[in-house]
Parts: sequence; structure tokens; C-alpha cells
Amino acid sequence: MSELTPKSHHRLKGFLGPGGTYFDVNESKTRPGHSDDRRYMSEERFSSAAVAGTLAEARGFLYQCLSLNPLFDGEGYTKREDGERGIKEYLVVNQEVGKMALHRYIDMPVALGDLEE
Repeated sequence: MSELTPKSHHRLKGFLGPGGTYFDVNESKTRPGHSDDRRYMSEERFSSAAVAGTLAEARGFLYQCLSLNPLFDGEGYTKREDGERGIKEYLVVNQEVGKMALHRYIDMPVALGDLEE
């Protein structure tokens, strides 16, 4: 069984064809959540009988519908480009901040110089 790893994302580029990337396929949308490109994995297309459920299709669905980048591997932690494990990562349903029971806004003064290394 194939594993979903950052490396598997790069190996799957052949599925997308010459010059194709998941980003390119995502940009082919004709309206939000829809593309005529057979490689675009909307929720509807991914759950249809026409899709075999391959690793490439699953990776496309994760990228195009959930905006999960190539470093996502499903282990519950962020991954850095060098493969090192980062902090815990959570998938949640989008919602307005004001509707979150325990939310707090904190004023933080930030100057442009704070962002430069």
C-alpha cells in the first residue's frame, strides 16, 4: 500500500502530465470548486465511480479541496522542507472567529523591521 508522504507528492507529478502540477490543475477552475480538467478532484468527482481512488487522486483532492500542501503527510504534525517534524497540526471546519466560544483578540504592535531577518 502506498504511503502519503511529501516525497510521494513529488513522485505523483507523472499523473498530471507534462508540465503539470497540482497548483496548475487547481488554477484550471472555471468557478470555485469546479474544473473541466479530469485531474481536478472536487468532492463530487473524487467520490464518483469514475475515480479509482488512487494515491494521485487522493493527493489532488487534499490539495484542491482542503488546500493541503505537498508537505502534508497526515501524521498530525507540520513538516518542514528538510523533513523535520514541526508543531502539531489540526484540520478543522472553517468558521467565523466571532462564533468560536473561547476566542480572544490580542493587540500586537508589529513594525516592518520586526519581520526582517
